Amino acid sequence: RSFYITLNTTNMRYFSIAQEMPDATVGTPFINSTDLEIQVGVSVGDYPMRNAFFGKRVWSGALHYGVYKPCQSTMPSVTPTNLPSSLPTQYPSPIPSRTPSEKPTSQPSGN
Repeated sequence: RSFYITLNTTNMRYFSIAQEMPDATVGTPFINSTDLEIQVGVSVGDYPMRNAFFGKRVWSGALHYGVYKPCQSTMPSVTPTNLPSSLPTQYPSPIPSRTPSEKPTSQPSGN
């Protein structure tokens, strides 16, 4: 996967990697971690993007990211139910009950 970063000004900072890594080509890893790899890429010479491209470029900026690691789910039910355990009310209560009931009721208390 990849992404494209653009500005509509000339403030984008990048540098040519040709001297530091003469054998590098577009796609060569420049820096990486266990979660992310930044590769040598290209810069675009025009905004909006046209046909002016310059190879062996590395973006000179900061990338803030997070890694999503899904939670472990609990064991599923041995026999799943076909319907929800209780049906939702058609309309919500206008205000919360001061003393909620222990079991569902057919009408909201209104106080």
